[in-house]
Amino acid sequence: MRIDEALSGLKDNGLPVPCCHTPYLGDAEVYVTFQLLPQRATLYAEGREAETSVQYAVSIFRPRYSAALLREVKRLLEQAGYIATVEAEFYDRDTRRNQTTIIATIEGDAYG
Repeated sequence: MRIDEALSGLKDNGLPVPCCHTPYLGDAEVYVTFQLLPQRATLYAEGREAETSVQYAVSIFRPRYSAALLREVKRLLEQAGYIATVEAEFYDRDTRRNQTTIIATIEGDAYG
């Protein structure tokens, strides 16, 4: 399942949260973006790559940190078959938003 499909029903305080490939060009206060990271071979068979691990950076942007929203993003990703690991949290003074990044890893996907 693609990242945008996995997060299509995401809500924050009852409001839908947009999710798209970077950059987000809308005007929502809370949104999620994703982008492809390097692929890695995870299994070789008979001298050939048999499985590829695909990683995405999934970033949650919100004016204030929300543990509930972070848990929900992780839950939806894991439900879709991704391994979801929190990578980092930043505060951007220009946008006045917190950015929490999750690394989502899956075998195969569209690029593997």
